[in-house]
Amino acid sequence: MRRARLLTIVAVVLGIAAGGQLTGCSESNEGVLKPNQPPTVWLSSAPPEGSVEKYTIQMFWGGWDPDGEIAYYEYLITDNEGGTFDPADTVGPGKWGKVYANDSTFSFSADELADTNTTSMVTEFMRSHTFFIRAVDSQGLASRRPEYRSFTARTLSPRVNVTVPPGGSQTPAFVPPITTFRWIAEDYIDDLTSKIDPDSVSWILEPTEAHNQSFDQTTRYIRNLPVDSPEWEEWGGWKWYGAPEDSGKFWTSPPLDFEPYVFAIRAKDEAGAITPVFDLSWNVRRLQVSERTTGPTFIVRNQYLGAIVTAICHEPVTILDLPAGVPVDFCWEATADHYGGIVTGYRYGW
Repeated sequence: MRRARLLTIVAVVLGIAAGGQLTGCSESNEGVLKPNQPPTVWLSSAPPEGSVEKYTIQMFWGGWDPDGEIAYYEYLITDNEGGTFDPADTVGPGKWGKVYANDSTFSFSADELADTNTTSMVTEFMRSHTFFIRAVDSQGLASRRPEYRSFTARTLSPRVNVTVPPGGSQTPAFVPPITTFRWIAEDYIDDLTSKIDPDSVSWILEPTEAHNQSFDQTTRYIRNLPVDSPEWEEWGGWKWYGAPEDSGKFWTSPPLDFEPYVFAIRAKDEAGAITPVFDLSWNVRRLQVSERTTGPTFIVRNQYLGAIVTAICHEPVTILDLPAGVPVDFCWEATADHYGGIVTGYRYGW
């Protein structure tokens, strides 16, 4: 009797279970496709908001995709004119760059003169930027909200010194119609203890004839000339300072008329900072192109006469009479740097 009741209960339970399976069946076994969700992104290392930093910065970031994988990241850097971010700078084709790593080192421009009244050759240049980063998943969907950081990049301006012809004087240097100019440039990164070569240099040779024959007015015209003006490009544009055969460190003029000129040169660093001032002791030379009355400074040495120096054009240094059979060694050197000339060769006779 007890066994029969137990079997009856088991049968009822099985019946309910079977009935539950039948009543729970669906007419379709297709799943529901959920829409692709955008990945999220974060900046794990970046300058503090509103800070002033060096112009070269390494950024770190990360991301996560809730329903897939991140294929790559996209970044964008805005140049905030007047220190203000413009949202229009983030839209449009070609604005975003692609990067596959979780970090990269960026060079930010610092091309705005901090103090427009400066008289110092080496001074601060700055530029406000906003850095954006977003993740993109394998289906091409980007983060709904990019991460960003705004800060100011800073550097010091490069300095350039004309070594030939020498300067530092209000009196113009007398140079030949074909003159070679030489200079040395230095780029200071964060302070005066660390320096590298600048990126490029640009120079100008302007006659005073168009400026009332005045050296001061000619220099003022050069100083007020915008760097990106067509006239500046006509004067040579920017020349790479590290160009082959030191061609970024000297320039030989074409034949010039016999008249006064002003030569000036500026350097630009990789952040866009440009030598801000023109100074007769450094990067400006007053010139008077004229015929030469002297030649290169020429020095001849031997063991009997010692050193003989001359700068007279087209004249032999000396005449030396020696007995036959006496060996004599001569050595010589010459320079025309003091008037912007180049020594191209030597000749001698017996």
